[in-house]
Amino acid sequence: MQLHVKAIRQLTPDIRAFELVDPAGEELPAFEPGAHLKVEVMPGRGSTNTRSYSLVSAPAERHCYEIAVLHQRGGQGGSRWMHEAVQVGNRLEIQGPSNAFPLASHAHRSVLLAGGIGITPLLCMARALAAQGQNVELHYFGRNIEVMAYRDELRALRGLVLHEWVGLDVGASVLTMQRCIGEASSGDHLYVCGPSAMLDAALDIAAKQGWPAGQVHFERFGAATGGASDEPFTVELRQLGMRIEVGRQQTLLDALLASGVDVAHDCRAGICGSCLVPVARGQIHHRDTFLTQEDRSDGELMCACVSRATGVLVLDL
Repeated sequence: MQLHVKAIRQLTPDIRAFELVDPAGEELPAFEPGAHLKVEVMPGRGSTNTRSYSLVSAPAERHCYEIAVLHQRGGQGGSRWMHEAVQVGNRLEIQGPSNAFPLASHAHRSVLLAGGIGITPLLCMARALAAQGQNVELHYFGRNIEVMAYRDELRALRGLVLHEWVGLDVGASVLTMQRCIGEASSGDHLYVCGPSAMLDAALDIAAKQGWPAGQVHFERFGAATGGASDEPFTVELRQLGMRIEVGRQQTLLDALLASGVDVAHDCRAGICGSCLVPVARGQIHHRDTFLTQEDRSDGELMCACVSRATGVLVLDL
């Protein structure tokens, strides 16, 4: 669908909010907390490029969607296009809403941990839980006050127990998360969204403190780009008879799309499983949170958006 950009607000030096409405003023499709939109970015550059942005607005608000976009200066250009090219009055091509990070039903207590732009789906969750009179607390971590979006909205949210943790170093952050997460009781659910380092630390803490896996929910932001220690690798497409090189700072998904191979994809963070590709052979480095340990041991599938390989990877494509 096409949505009209009704308003743009600068939330922090690097985060902008975009309010999107139906051009005819109609109600927008319903969604559940944790849902996201896929936005077509950088149109006119050949292949379609999309980015997923969490819905911040309350699910009860059906006449306007709100998303927030972090300007990732070392990224691939999608967030820069959103910040520099999109203006009030423009129309954006949108897919969704879709949800790979839903709230658990019938939770007794919900503990939300947000880091940076990870506040976006958790604010939506907090709004919904508070409106239902649920027991909800949110712990918001940030380098400094200036980079923490939506602080006023959080403080105004009646029924939310809010804790802000600002300027903590790594050691202090880990100790604070240990206290925030605590031990799980029956009916407790933990939700974590933020940078990979924070998310990994929180999941490790939750596991060590006895949280059952079914009571821990998370969404990883910023996981799709390569790291300094990543090495290039080669992909052979057995059915298509193609050979593709994947660069150090390139994902397998982007290498396939750039070579004209149509691969379904959505979250670009290894969460939803949309970009699963069949593996014939190869040494896989799984970085997703979708596949089970049994799936990984089988070695027959991988998430193209985040996982990598060593040497030569043969796909049954």
